[in-house]
Amino acid sequence: PSAPPARSDIDDLPESRANKRPNAHAIVIGIRDYRQELPEADFADADARLVARYLTRSLGFEDANVVVLTNETATKSDFEKYFEGWLPNRVRKGDEVFLYYSGHGAPNPTTGDAYLVPYDGDPVSWSMGSVDADSGAHSCQGVL
Repeated sequence: PSAPPARSDIDDLPESRANKRPNAHAIVIGIRDYRQELPEADFADADARLVARYLTRSLGFEDANVVVLTNETATKSDFEKYFEGWLPNRVRKGDEVFLYYSGHGAPNPTTGDAYLVPYDGDPVSWSMGSVDADSGAHSCQGVL
C-alpha cells in the first residue's frame, strides 16, 4: 500500500465556464499497479481520475462520454472494449476524441513502435498483451 498522493493546487478545479460539449468523448487511463512485477507508476491512477474531473467539470465533457480505466479495470480486454467498440460506436464525423494514458509503455524491439501496457500486459513480451499506441489513430482526422 502506497501513501496517498499529496494535494496541490492542481487538485482544485477552476470554476467552469466551458460550454457543454456533447460531441466530445474521452478514454482516460491510469495504471499505477500492474499484475506483472513492474515498478509502480506513481500517481498514474490518481492523475487519470483528476484528468476526468477536469474534462467533465471544467471543459464541458458529458459524464456519459468519459470512460475512466484504472489499475485492474484497465486490462487488455478493457482496452479492446473501449477502443474497438465503445469509441467507434459513439464517435461521428466532426466529434472530438481525447485520449489520456498514464502508466508504463513498451517498445517493439524490432520496429521501435510504442505500445501501451495494460494492467495485465507483459512489457517483456510486448506482442502478448500490449496495445499499439497508434491504435485507432488511422481513422482520425487529426492527432495532436
